[in-house]
Amino acid sequence: MEPAIKTEGYEQPFSIMRLLQLLELWSPARVQFVEVARVLLASCKCSSDCHALQPAVALSFAATRIPPIILSSAVNALHGDSSDKYETLSIGFGMRHVGAYQIDSGDQVCSVCSELLGLRSMCIHCGSPRDVSSQVAVLASRTTFAMTTLQSVEYVKQLAMRRVTTSGDESVLQLLERERHRAIDAGIDRLHECALRKGVFADYGGDILFLLRNILQTAGLFISGEEVPQQIASLLQDNQARRDQTSVQTRLVRCAAMLHEVMVKWMSSVTLSEVEMGGILNAVEALHVLEQLNVVHEASLPSLETTLRVVTNKNCHPMDNPLRSTHSHRETEPSSGHSQHGTSSDVEQHAQSAYSNERARRYRRASTPQCLRGNKFNTRMLKQQLAQALSEYDITDVMGCNPKSGRVPMTDASHCCNCGTEHSRRHIKLGSTLKPTQCVGCNAHLRSQIDFGSLTDALVWSYLFEEIGVPLSCSNAHVSFCDVIAMLPAMRRYYRLDELGNDFYRLQCYFLTHFIYIVSDWGRHTIRRELFEEEYIFLVKNMSTVIDHKDPELVGEFLQCLRIFNVSKQHDPDVWNLVERAMLFLLEVELRLGSSGIWKKSSKVYDRYHSSYCGAIGLMVYDFHGNPLGPQAMTADVVIPRAFRCANHT
Repeated sequence: MEPAIKTEGYEQPFSIMRLLQLLELWSPARVQFVEVARVLLASCKCSSDCHALQPAVALSFAATRIPPIILSSAVNALHGDSSDKYETLSIGFGMRHVGAYQIDSGDQVCSVCSELLGLRSMCIHCGSPRDVSSQVAVLASRTTFAMTTLQSVEYVKQLAMRRVTTSGDESVLQLLERERHRAIDAGIDRLHECALRKGVFADYGGDILFLLRNILQTAGLFISGEEVPQQIASLLQDNQARRDQTSVQTRLVRCAAMLHEVMVKWMSSVTLSEVEMGGILNAVEALHVLEQLNVVHEASLPSLETTLRVVTNKNCHPMDNPLRSTHSHRETEPSSGHSQHGTSSDVEQHAQSAYSNERARRYRRASTPQCLRGNKFNTRMLKQQLAQALSEYDITDVMGCNPKSGRVPMTDASHCCNCGTEHSRRHIKLGSTLKPTQCVGCNAHLRSQIDFGSLTDALVWSYLFEEIGVPLSCSNAHVSFCDVIAMLPAMRRYYRLDELGNDFYRLQCYFLTHFIYIVSDWGRHTIRRELFEEEYIFLVKNMSTVIDHKDPELVGEFLQCLRIFNVSKQHDPDVWNLVERAMLFLLEVELRLGSSGIWKKSSKVYDRYHSSYCGAIGLMVYDFHGNPLGPQAMTADVVIPRAFRCANHT
């Protein structure tokens, strides 16, 4: 029988395994959690009646290693109204063999006692902690590239020297750093330029607004403390200084000004006169930014300085910013849509979050919300009308699958997983069984695969809709973030390029990076490697693959994810070689395409501005000296992400 504990004030005992799984997600550091887990497990083994165990001594010890508020919140969570959802969460993010899918893997076995681990941080049988970093270091040391780092540095240097005149005493690193900063600013300018184009903004304005917010948030990791430095505040008043200077502080101010400008433009132009799914999702992304800044209507738009301070505040969740308790119009805001259980108020102060999705691919029309026509902008009214419009759609129109089915979505065999070609029966080469066997475009074998595109949409949109307080209630299903989390044990099995084909491999990579973005609150803080071992190992093993395939968007996202895993040159020298090569690749591509912030030539508007965003964000998180972005800002003191708190996702 699985050990259980009972606390005073509650009639029903609960599983100590569930408590440990939840504490594993919420604990600030692995070392402290392992100590607590050993004591709790030992207490249960020594008790003759596990269900009657009074855990006062064990929990008292735990409170000396883990913040008491986290410990009490975890105990309360498993007894509160959302206990079932917290169990789903702890299983979803836990070891795969613990979940309903019963997926066993050699990676889930303890290297010391050969028993199933049970927890990601340690073995519940022998108590041995896990060391993911040493395993990854071996993998990274085996990774090879077509070009060595030394050759790449020399090549990038030659490209840069053709464009600029260098001083005789400028070192290679100084040149690379100068080009890195220039490329970052050029990419940001390119993204802003797309936002100013009328035709582009109408279709992608909300997405661009979200990406600009993410850039400002990432750049803000350089700032230590909550207050905006005085030199930045002075730049806010001097437009010429912003144009002339190229410092990190100036970049922050420029990004804040761009965000402010695009936000005003979106509020003045938003309309749901013809509601397509793309328009709904575009509005959701924009509303997430406005919600962070507590913008309810035009009069509540914050100043540039306030925008900069709130977005770069690392000590609170974006949706829990200081403005929300001080603005006089707070009572006019709509309900957040989150259930308020006893544990959520305790944990709230420990969290942060954010997310964006770049896919808006379904365009069935819904009826026009009459009350929005001709009215001034108001987030409460817009949310109500979004909810109304959603009721006319099938859930598959939003995310391509129905998580309520309990099955991992699979693609149709007529879709080629290598080149992406869609086949009709008359265009398919037929085998002896008269079934489609080969793609007419690339001759790849046609077969059904996991639909990573739909899985990415399911994660992203279930998360975002609940973040802004709009229920994801469609004509045939009401889906919550927890419904998607329940599928995680089966979803987090990653495949090689040769197993999936080019198209599906790329979709799998985007699923992985966006999963990391969600659980790290879009890079606002680092995450523990042992909790996301599959993702961390995949990033290290496949960085060379995405570089060899010349995919700057994935390279940029991989770099940001490695930063989220707190990779640094000092502590991870083997992995740093991958980081350095990836940065050189991004710089090389940008230089080749004219040194104008372009990382991808494409006829598709989205591909152009999204590649500029990925290139800029990838070069932003590290420098060529080996320093990660914001070494003092992103520490091991991890707060509880919103994704780990189901009480906020109901």
